[in-house]
Amino acid sequence: MSDRESTMLRRLGRILDHCHRIQPDLLGWGLVTPSRPDVSNALLEMLYDADELVQAVNRDRDAGEWVGMPPETIVGLARPVEVVHADHPEWDFGPWLGEKLTSLKTAVKTLVRYYCFEVEGGETVWEGHSQEEFRQDAIQRGLSMVDHYARVVYDQIYSNRLKVDASPEDTA
Repeated sequence: MSDRESTMLRRLGRILDHCHRIQPDLLGWGLVTPSRPDVSNALLEMLYDADELVQAVNRDRDAGEWVGMPPETIVGLARPVEVVHADHPEWDFGPWLGEKLTSLKTAVKTLVRYYCFEVEGGETVWEGHSQEEFRQDAIQRGLSMVDHYARVVYDQIYSNRLKVDASPEDTA
């Protein structure tokens, strides 16, 4: 297993741990306890790890690239990755992995958005649901999406079916 895969597994594991740890607090909020649970640090760490995972596969342009410097002149530039699946070694699974990790980051951002959602009064928001019910439903969906996307990628890497490593031309 490569260093990159180990790092990805560690970050995905932390996201899954946080997701399972904060789930009872978030789902009981408003129903069992009226006060907002103190899970903001866990949500921030989940968002940071999700962003780092996305950057590991689909990195943003470096500042030097924005001004037109050639990539080989930029010190510390992240190397491109090659993603190969054990069942189809001839296919490029980079876009698949990028889509799953981007969806994971979007799910974490959705969870953060509804954690910060303030209920104002008890008026109906959507199809007869109160704002409290709407927020609880959105949090439940966000938690389940985070768990799903993180688990799919974690299981593929952990079972050695998905290989994530540097491109061959950059390792020479």
